[in-house]
Amino acid sequence: MTSGTGSLCVLYVDPDEASAIDIARQLGGIGHDVTHVASSGDAADLLANREFDAVLLADSEDAMKGSIGSLGEVDSLPPVICLLASHNASLALDALKAGAQDYLVKETDPGFVGLLDAILGRGVTHDRARRGKMIAEREAAVSRSRSDMLLDEMKHRIANSLALVVSMAHMQAGALPTGDAHRAMDDFADRVHAIAQVHKGLYASMKVGTVAIDDYLTRLARELRSDHLGRRSLSDLKFECIEATVSVDQAISLGIILSELVGNAARFAYPGGEKGEVRAALLRDGDDAATLVVEDDGVGIADTALMHPGLGSQIIGVLAHSLDGKFQFETKEKGVRAVVQFPLPDKTNSRAMDA
Repeated sequence: MTSGTGSLCVLYVDPDEASAIDIARQLGGIGHDVTHVASSGDAADLLANREFDAVLLADSEDAMKGSIGSLGEVDSLPPVICLLASHNASLALDALKAGAQDYLVKETDPGFVGLLDAILGRGVTHDRARRGKMIAEREAAVSRSRSDMLLDEMKHRIANSLALVVSMAHMQAGALPTGDAHRAMDDFADRVHAIAQVHKGLYASMKVGTVAIDDYLTRLARELRSDHLGRRSLSDLKFECIEATVSVDQAISLGIILSELVGNAARFAYPGGEKGEVRAALLRDGDDAATLVVEDDGVGIADTALMHPGLGSQIIGVLAHSLDGKFQFETKEKGVRAVVQFPLPDKTNSRAMDA
């Protein structure tokens, strides 16, 4: 009766033919299919062309270590069980280091074959589990690679599609006479471009459904500064941010809010050729909230704009509401401060954007 793994196909390597015949007969008597060869060279040839569940290797003490290596690549071999002629701890250790899974000293005791059967069963069970794990890891790696390829393809398609929309909007604006419609189309193109930048930074900072908001918003702030410097009245954009992790939805809302507020300041804060600075920060507000602030030292905001908010302010208000937060403008002696407050329970630190 076998040890529980069923009938095994065993390759038995033993230069002692008489001993090999006896052990092969006993293993065959309990249901195993045993193939005997006299040398590791013959065994290597068979292993290259046939499937075996296990290898029994009985060899001279001087050749044991070399015999295991000559069978083939250790990782691709079935489990190798060494049969030693005597109790020799040094030889047993060498065999295990060379890749043997276990060893047993040859005995004439009636219980020897039962013990050998148990060791064979344990070795085969362990090897099947190892190979199953390797297959699962390879399949998982292939799946991850495919998912990464699909994600990259999706990112490129989204980026290309948004870029196409921006180009078409600018073309449409160029076909319109100067006026409200022209400005509205330009504003629309700027907002789509801002959304494209939001998604670009999002993928670089996302980990399994969450986003490192400091990394994400700092990347976005650099993009915004690059976009607005030169073609707007902005002389510089300074940004600092707490270190925190938020959901993807929260990150998208914060990214669009930051883009809208910085864009508004770059367009309207410093008219008439004047240039000025915009400062933005995401800061801890007590133990369980955060505040996004964007401020400038420009001309400020008219009372009519506060009473009748435009499309940009309406967009920010809706996004602030999605964060369970609130949005307001605060007037200053010079310029304006836009404030978005929302709950954020994570403990955080603060860091400034590198220039």
